[in-house]
Amino acid sequence: AKTTDEEMDGIDKAIEILDSEDARKLFTNAVATFVQVDSDTLAPVRAKALAVLTKKAKTTRSTALTSVISALKAGGHFDKIIESIDTMIQALNDEETQDRKDNDECIEKETKKKHKHEDLNYGIARLENKIEKLNDRKTKLEDQISNVQTETDEHVAMMEEAKADREAAHDRFVQAKADDTAAIALLQQATKALASYAKNNAFLQKAPEFKRSKDDAPDAKFSKKDSHKQANNGILAILAQITENLQREIAEGQQQEATDQAEYEKQRADDRQTHQTLKDTKSDLQAEVADTKADIGALEQDKGNTETERDSVVDVLKEIKPGCDWIRQNFDNRRFLRKQEVEGLMDAKAVLAGADLNGSFLQRK
Repeated sequence: AKTTDEEMDGIDKAIEILDSEDARKLFTNAVATFVQVDSDTLAPVRAKALAVLTKKAKTTRSTALTSVISALKAGGHFDKIIESIDTMIQALNDEETQDRKDNDECIEKETKKKHKHEDLNYGIARLENKIEKLNDRKTKLEDQISNVQTETDEHVAMMEEAKADREAAHDRFVQAKADDTAAIALLQQATKALASYAKNNAFLQKAPEFKRSKDDAPDAKFSKKDSHKQANNGILAILAQITENLQREIAEGQQQEATDQAEYEKQRADDRQTHQTLKDTKSDLQAEVADTKADIGALEQDKGNTETERDSVVDVLKEIKPGCDWIRQNFDNRRFLRKQEVEGLMDAKAVLAGADLNGSFLQRK
């Protein structure tokens, strides 16, 4: 980061200033005047500690080491400096612990959130699959409803056509019966008149015959009363036969009408039952569609809630990513530099405490 780079540049500059020849002279004069004058015994120790710290400071660019260098060059008491070093070492150890904790937390949190994200995506995919299947089922049900409705419409049209045909046939029967009844009435009137004539035909005369010439006047003799009796009987028989045929036709027509009406009523009842079955089927299918829509709505609500939860997980991952990325990118380097700082402080502390570094520190160098 920009701030960290600037801080490191500042530390480098500070080390360069503190380690310059002018700084050494200045600190020497200041120490002689205001603080303490190193004895011949302490001067080499202070110089060795400065050498150790300066080398480590150049490698690590540590503010902690720089502050100890400043204290040493300022002629600070060793016990105070050692106490300060102990504080710095503890702070660095605490920082190490915190870095490990932060890194572990990042790993754990990111891992959990990523697994959660995967689980939620899987759940969403399953919900989408269920919704798709239910939509397919709804479409099929709606197609069935359409087919049932078409069948119902055709059936109703057939029933109406059958009704119209039956009414037309009935009308024809009524008209035929009326015509036959009227004809019978006329025939009966004619028969009655003719029968009456056959009994009394006194007014029926025979044309006069001319014996001498056709121009002579005819004899004024009338035919006998029963001269047409046989002919009358033949006409009456014909009229009776026609009347009987018409009466038989009416009877047969009534019987046929009754049969046709009974068959129509039976067919009508069957058609009504079929129509009711179609209506019930359509109603059942519509209920299934309603239930399916309700199931789809519930699943879509679950899907929406799951997507909201997933989006929340994504937001958390986005939020922690910069910090966790920084921790991952700098964890090893910070750990290495911190180790160098601690080693430098420990070596300086050992020098200041009078330890002989020839066997340990110089070998490490």
